[in-house]
Amino acid sequence: MIPHVHLNGTSRRELLKQLAEAHEALVQAINAMAARYRAYSVIDDALPYTRAINAHHVRILKLDEVLAELQQIREDVAAQQARQ
Repeated sequence: MIPHVHLNGTSRRELLKQLAEAHEALVQAINAMAARYRAYSVIDDALPYTRAINAHHVRILKLDEVLAELQQIREDVAAQQARQ
């Protein structure tokens, strides 16, 4: 759901600022998680390692999805400015 900017709500500027801050926090989280791939190590069997890497990758993809949603919301809120 896209927030609708109106006189009784959060200002467009503040809303865009909050979305930008959330976007940056997610980017930092994704980068931190991506850097943790090396934390997984092969001991005796590569299968657990592969499973762990795949699970870690799925977590990063979920954050990527949220990041894309936030970007779409930012674009939609910014577009409201042009109409008002």
